[in-house]
Amino acid sequence: MPHQWNVSNCEITLDEYIEATVGFLTSYFPNYQISAVFGHDDERETNEDTGAHTHYFLSGCNSETGEYDLLKMQRAMANNYILQTGMDIDLFSLDGSLNSSQTKVFGEVFQTMVRSYFNKNLFHPKGLTAELAPETERRSKQRAKMNLQAKLPKEQREYNHHNRMISKQRELLESLTHESEQVRTELSERQFQLEMTKGEQMMLEDEVEYLEQERSTLLKAKSLLRDEVAQMLVDREKLTDILQKLTDQVVGRLTKFSHSLFMTLHANDLGLQKKVDVYINKTVEHLFALPEPLRSRGEAFWEEAKHSVAQKRQAALDKSN
Repeated sequence: MPHQWNVSNCEITLDEYIEATVGFLTSYFPNYQISAVFGHDDERETNEDTGAHTHYFLSGCNSETGEYDLLKMQRAMANNYILQTGMDIDLFSLDGSLNSSQTKVFGEVFQTMVRSYFNKNLFHPKGLTAELAPETERRSKQRAKMNLQAKLPKEQREYNHHNRMISKQRELLESLTHESEQVRTELSERQFQLEMTKGEQMMLEDEVEYLEQERSTLLKAKSLLRDEVAQMLVDREKLTDILQKLTDQVVGRLTKFSHSLFMTLHANDLGLQKKVDVYINKTVEHLFALPEPLRSRGEAFWEEAKHSVAQKRQAALDKSN
């Protein structure tokens, strides 16, 4: 929020700016790792309580596909926003480069997405609304110059925090010359760049150390997985042998039971009662040798067979009488 609107850091804290920034990135780009979000409010005078803002580092690598397609995803999100809001704007191509006119429109759509998200999730709950600057202000010479400088690094822009501080210092300290201010500005900028370079180097060193640890962990995991797979293959082979042996035993017992049952019924049909008694004993012996649930099913067949044998014997008795 620009200083001129006097939105203090008590109304919206630095932590809230950071949380909203993380929320926006997570909402629109969930598959891209947020490396860091920095917030600061030191670009102000000591008696001011405004100017808090954030900077973020977002990975360009899609965590699902492994592709570096963040720019493509940004255009896709802008296209979705255009369709959802019904904006009268042509959709952006996901492949190839955008021309200068398309790039300008894309920037406007993206800024609208950001403004809409922050209004809904941060500003509106606090009774605030972020809007585009009035048309007269956007067409002013100052605004035109600021727009031309928008792509320059912050330290090269005319309208930045440091130059704002210089202007205020000139009002308070008219005795300082323009040359001394330029020297101080250059020194401050170089010191800032040096500190940034040191910070980036430290971050890179930490990242390299982290990646080495990750690599070591992955190698150990790979070795353990290889051992587990080998053991699983050995176990599977043992289980296959056991299953084959069990199958052979079950088939053999089932065959003996079926043969005895058949011979019992066959002897019964021929009226050979002595043979029937012999095969009944064998059938019962083979039945109890069967494992469950085959034994239960075999008992059902055996009950039907006993009923047939009983009927045959009764018929023989009736005939003899």
